[in-house]
Amino acid sequence: MPLKKVNKKVGRKTKRPPVEELAKLYETHTTRELAEHYGAPESTVKGWIFYYRHKAPQVKERERV
Repeated sequence: MPLKKVNKKVGRKTKRPPVEELAKLYETHTTRELAEHYGAPESTVKGWIFYYRHKAPQVKERERV
C-alpha cells in the first residue's frame, strides 16, 4: 500500500509521530519510504525509531536479510 506524503510546513523541526503509528508503518515500509511520507530526512526517521526502541517496546528491530 503506497503512503501519501504528509503536508509539511517549511521549517526545521519535524514532530515525532505517535509510537503506535510509527510502529505499524515500520512493519511494512522502509525508513526511506517513511521519510518521504513525513517529509523528513531519513536520518530523522532512524532517530525516531532508535528513540522509540529505547522508550517503547512496540517498535521491534527488523531481521536483517
